[in-house]
Amino acid sequence: MSVDNGVQNEEVEEEVEFPQTWEALVEQNPILACLPKPMPAESFSFDVAARFEEARTRMYVAFNASTRNEDDEHAAAMVRARIDALRGMIAWVKTVTGDEAKVDEFTQGMDVNTLFLTLLVVVKFVEDQLGKSVQSKSSSTSIR
Repeated sequence: MSVDNGVQNEEVEEEVEFPQTWEALVEQNPILACLPKPMPAESFSFDVAARFEEARTRMYVAFNASTRNEDDEHAAAMVRARIDALRGMIAWVKTVTGDEAKVDEFTQGMDVNTLFLTLLVVVKFVEDQLGKSVQSKSSSTSIR
């Protein structure tokens, strides 16, 4: 609730649902239109899922480190961590899209920070899709 001129107003928070399909994600984030659609999470092999987990973890660690208010001497290390995380995520994206040239074209001319934040959106999307894949397998095996 907020108070405005002595009158209390209830603020209604609108819950925003994360896109459930690649097409909806691209619609919400037009910058992704040039990125090839990744394979569905339910078809990830163990190796692909494991490489995603490594790349995802590096992205989150780099994001958390770069949002801290630290002095300038740590700035270069934070940028290096972000770039290393991006390299790993880009390599992973290339494996799940099957089109290395299109992924390279997508990254061309994009600054590190924009690319980093854009790929964090992809990370969140894939996390959600992997979670659904696990839930569907759990529910289908519990029926048997």
